[in-house]
Amino acid sequence: MTSAETEEFNISVGAILMFGMLLFYMCSGTIIEKYHMSFGHEAAYTILIGMLISLSQYSADNDELVKLLKFDDNIFFYFCLPPIVFASGFNMQRGNFFKNFSSVMLFGVLGTFVAFFSFSGMTMYLNSLDYMWQIDGKTGEWSKLTLESKEILLMCSLLCSSDVIAAVSLISYENEPNLYAIVFGEGITNDAVSIILFNTVLRFTE
Repeated sequence: MTSAETEEFNISVGAILMFGMLLFYMCSGTIIEKYHMSFGHEAAYTILIGMLISLSQYSADNDELVKLLKFDDNIFFYFCLPPIVFASGFNMQRGNFFKNFSSVMLFGVLGTFVAFFSFSGMTMYLNSLDYMWQIDGKTGEWSKLTLESKEILLMCSLLCSSDVIAAVSLISYENEPNLYAIVFGEGITNDAVSIILFNTVLRFTE
């Protein structure tokens, strides 16, 4: 094959692999929820498959396909994340979610903004007092760490996103349906608000 045909083939294979992994994630989540499997999570299975695919292509010296499979934040935000959120929303118990909708919005939206402004304010205050230090991993020398306002806001927009997978795994839906719905709903809305905050800060600081 010519170079153009090879590039087109790699793009097609990369798109099929990404679509297949997204489809596997959604189907595995449905199967785990249906059969109440207590071992593993659909995200862990998808990560393992991605690692095996990347390792096989890297071992085969397929540089073009390896470049296509590298992480791209735009692809993640606009193509990968919506199906993941859709699968989570489709598999959840919607009755209890909307029953506790006010609590979910309180913790997921208002709580995220409170955490973002609190983290940003405290970090900016410490940065103005020159209380933050950094260490050079090679030399072991300490030096003062000075961050710009843009860097602080971007960092805090990521820090205010909480991971609820561990919390949800410890809560039994049969015993605590309302608590499960609140924690699960807060995790979904918290991630969405954090992504919006990050993109907003990134756009307005550019």
